[in-house]
Amino acid sequence: MRMIMIEQSHNPQPIYISPDNVSWVGDNGSYISIGLVCGKVINTKFTDAQHAIDYIQRATSASLGVA
Repeated sequence: MRMIMIEQSHNPQPIYISPDNVSWVGDNGSYISIGLVCGKVINTKFTDAQHAIDYIQRATSASLGVA
């Protein structure tokens, strides 16, 4: 499964998501938000929806190490 890192607007810890689970990307007036199929909404540090969509499509997959 491919996972990408997303930096949240007010949380210093990034979140990792599967691009296959993104259902929408939009501007809510304050943030660029990413909606997932499970209903979770992530407010991001992106400056516009086009940059967010481009990143989701092109981002290098995250490597999650085993501790």
